[in-house]
Amino acid sequence: MICLECKEPNNFGVGLAAENFPMLKSVGTDKSVAMRGSAKICYQNVEERMSLGNLLNIDFKRKGTILGVGFIFRTQKVFFTLNGKEVYQMRLPECMAGIRRLYPTVSLASLKDRV
Repeated sequence: MICLECKEPNNFGVGLAAENFPMLKSVGTDKSVAMRGSAKICYQNVEERMSLGNLLNIDFKRKGTILGVGFIFRTQKVFFTLNGKEVYQMRLPECMAGIRRLYPTVSLASLKDRV
């Protein structure tokens, strides 16, 4: 996924969500997990600051920044990538345990943002 233009990078998120995830919610709430533009990992309305300091300086307004998310079924791990390199990995949050179908999900702050 490429973020072409984000006016409010702190409200931008990319992640995984359950099949019945509400369309009007930001990814990282309810049954979803996300990396947000504020360099935080969010799930079930909980935020964790990433331990990688270089992520705090990501310019999400710059064209061509590529964010990715993936899931390793065997280990139940979610991973996030930035420009093709893995930057964070975590176990699937307990609030999402047992969900069989996870979908790539993006949330944006405004209608003027483009992906």
